[in-house]
This record gives sequence, structure tokens and C-alpha cells, in this order.
Amino acid sequence: MTESNADEEISRKCLTYLAYDDFNVGPGKSNAEFDFRLVDYPFLEYAANSWFIHSRGEQVQRSVAYLFDKIWTTVESPKYLSWYQAFCDKTITSKRKYNAYQITNTPIVYYPALWGLHVLLERLIIDDANVNIQGGYYGQALQAASINQNHKCFKLLLDHGANVHAQGEYFGNALQAFASVGCEYMIKALLDKNCRVATEGCAYGNALQAASRSSHTGATSMLIEAGADVNARGGPFGYALQAAASNGHELTCESLINKGALVNAKGGAFGSALQAASLNG
Repeated sequence: MTESNADEEISRKCLTYLAYDDFNVGPGKSNAEFDFRLVDYPFLEYAANSWFIHSRGEQVQRSVAYLFDKIWTTVESPKYLSWYQAFCDKTITSKRKYNAYQITNTPIVYYPALWGLHVLLERLIIDDANVNIQGGYYGQALQAASINQNHKCFKLLLDHGANVHAQGEYFGNALQAFASVGCEYMIKALLDKNCRVATEGCAYGNALQAASRSSHTGATSMLIEAGADVNARGGPFGYALQAAASNGHELTCESLINKGALVNAKGGAFGSALQAASLNG
């Protein structure tokens, strides 16, 4: 049996289990009720946390789509909530909680985008799923697609109206998310949609600092050419040059200086670029 065939078989068994009519009752209403469910349905925990790992191949997704459709209908559907209760999102918590589904309010397109399940994501979009609903650790599906550089999911969302300016959660906006992973293809696509390069906030302060901190020299150049201010102040590092220096990124530092970064600018967590570089060897 090939790896692809094995993945298809495991994915099918997991989704078949999650699609049982038993789960039409919805999620357990208390920790005790949920714990009893895990005892009564011993395969539930594995199925809930593993089906998507085995569903990343395009052919696998097409093969199990009919089962996915039975569960992934709306965020209020009983089977979807039963799955979500048994699923443990490690980006949110290391310990599953029975009421996590009530707290996180994650949109239905978010996880397929995060996991790169483009075939299944497209089915949701065709059924008019809203691609701009906020929710999840990364804030929206477009940002979720960026973190693992899921190009096909990203293009699907962008082609179906994903708001490139939407703000929220860890990265603040999609451009910061893509800049942090240095995906130049995605950055260019956002810039072609007139995404604002100077938007501030959240983890890195702005997209230029996100790219600089992660030593993505090509991405920093693209952002500066698109109008990002190399000396814009804000965020935890104060300036892009400090962000690059704090991780010892020599090439990125050199590129920023060549584009006019002020080497003696004061501020940020380290005080100056020299101190940032010195403190980190």
C-alpha cells in the first residue's frame, strides 16, 4: 500500500467516524459529559485530531469530500461542533477544554485554509461561506493560509473577496503574516491588491519589521519599494534595523542601511541597533 493510499484510508475512516449520526446531538454540555463521550467513543479523539493530517493530498481530499460535507456544513451544525469539541487547537491551548468551541468562535473556512486543504476549502466557498469572518488564533482565513504558505488556499481566498486590509489577532493583518514567513509570491499578490504597507499593530509593529526580524531580505526590499518607510517607528523593536540586528541578520541589516535606515536611531526594546546586535552576539 502506498503512502497516499494509506492516507486516504485513514482519512476516510476518521471522517466516517466523525460523521456518525450519534454526534447529531451536538457537543457535551459539561466536562463530565464530554469525558464520558470520549470513553463511549474511543476513536473520537484520534479521528478529530488526525483526519486533516492524512487529507493534505489533492486526490485524498477529493475522495473524502462527501464525508467532509456531512460534518463541515456550518459552525453551528451539531456534528461540526462535536468535532470541534474533541479537537485540540495547539495554537490556542495545550489542553483541550469542553467549551473551547464556545470561546474561540472560529469561522468555518479557517482550518481548511490553515491546513492547506484547498479542495475542501473550495467546496465551502462554492457554498457561499464567508471568507472574511474574523476568528481563530491568526485572525482570519487569509492569515491562517499564510503561516504554512498554503498558496492554493491563499489564491482561492483572494480570488473570492478576502479583505487584504482586515485587522486582528496575532499578526494584525495578512501582509504582516506573509512578511514574517518571507513569502514573496504572496506579498506581491497583496501589493497588487493595493494592500497598505504602512499599517501598524500586533506582533511585529508593521510588515517591514516582520520581514526584518525573520531575515527575509527579499521581502524587506519589496516592501520598501512599495512605499514602506525604512525608518518607521513602532512595535517591540522600534525600527526595522533593530528587528534585523536583534537576530544577527547581517545581510538584512546591510540591505536596510543601504536603503537609508538610521543606524543611530534610539528606541525599542534594545535601545538601538548596536545594542540589539551586541546583546545577541
